[in-house]
Amino acid sequence: MMDTKAKVFSLERVRSTGRTAKVDTPETSTPETPITKAALGPKFVQISMAQIHRLRPAINLPTFVYLQLQILSYKAGGKPFELPVNAFGLSRDQRWRALTELKQCGLISVKDHPGRSPLITMLWEYKK
Repeated sequence: MMDTKAKVFSLERVRSTGRTAKVDTPETSTPETPITKAALGPKFVQISMAQIHRLRPAINLPTFVYLQLQILSYKAGGKPFELPVNAFGLSRDQRWRALTELKQCGLISVKDHPGRSPLITMLWEYKK
């Protein structure tokens, strides 16, 4: 028979004080370590497609296109993807202007294929 005490969560085993946290388990006990900004990692927010389209008049074109590209990248599993011909309801010139600006900022990589849609790669390590 299994020990039911080991499966029960106990608040006495978990203590938090200010900006430090410690979890004691019967098997191991670790010293308190401060929680730093680096340990928390980057901050993320969720934004819906409807919110992006409602924000369109308030944000500049490259920002709008970048948010759309983030969604397409997610759907492609983080791999390079072809930009759809009718992407974002923008003209060809507007799309290319935005893509060129995002490429110059180091946020994306664009591989042009004559007669086909461009291949977009999201760059997660930004150039400084």
